[in-house]
Amino acid sequence: MFNALIRPRFLNLAVFAFASFTSAVSASTAIGDRSVDLSSAAGQTWIFQPEKTTDWKTIQVPAGGWRTQGYTCDSGIYRTTLALPKIDAASSVKLEFDAVNFGARVLAGPDAAHLVEVASHINGWMPFAADLTERAGPDGRVLVQVEVAGRAKFKVNGKYIVPEGATWYPGVADGILRGVRLRTVSAVRIDDVWVRTILGPDTLKTQVTLANDTDAPAVVTLRSKLDNANLKSFRYPKVAPATATIPARGRVTLDLPDLAWKLGESSYWWPNVPYKAGHMAQLHRLDAVLEVAGAPVHS
Repeated sequence: MFNALIRPRFLNLAVFAFASFTSAVSASTAIGDRSVDLSSAAGQTWIFQPEKTTDWKTIQVPAGGWRTQGYTCDSGIYRTTLALPKIDAASSVKLEFDAVNFGARVLAGPDAAHLVEVASHINGWMPFAADLTERAGPDGRVLVQVEVAGRAKFKVNGKYIVPEGATWYPGVADGILRGVRLRTVSAVRIDDVWVRTILGPDTLKTQVTLANDTDAPAVVTLRSKLDNANLKSFRYPKVAPATATIPARGRVTLDLPDLAWKLGESSYWWPNVPYKAGHMAQLHRLDAVLEVAGAPVHS
């Protein structure tokens, strides 16, 4: 199921809502999704060319970027070759990066002479993705090139213009910093779920982003429910179904109706309580299923 973890905490502090949620939503068992780890540890070969050189050398990915591996450059180029899975018209192939510091331009093609840009991203520490669906050669293989600009390339008048997080520290990581994966996803799918909690009255606000990689609009129904994630189960409030039309090659964001949270203190997660042996925080989750013409296409 496509799910977001919920950790309710009712506090009289303005900076905290009564629940916190992971923004990275687990979809590893989702309908239509298959994932391949592209890290060096999983056997994928990556090569690297530091700026101002013409040499390519094997590099570990992610391994915390290039500085942890002895490179002192401020920009560089990664390359790897992928074998794309065979898919039908109802699926797409995404190249997902958990974090690249700090600017990235991703190109892909059957060979080095036919690379085209498939994504660009400026913002360290944050995930992004590129669509590789139509970029493979006749043999199903695709060359991926990731051109990365490190923190120093975003320094203007003595100040960094990207959220680099530690101006005082000269060793901030540059390069492919975290995981990389190849994911086959439903062309019509749930792209993201964001659950917020509001105090006074205690309320769940849920925002769901839907994507459509096909050439035709998609009329969809989103069915969601709250459930127990680990310990005690509760009589959760029901989430009404929502319908939407996702434009061709587009995205749409749905704001689901607000839900009152009236499950009592036993449902809460308190950040000042876990300091005891054997403590387990009470967690909840929001499951979501996307349907087209009554049939589930992504969950």
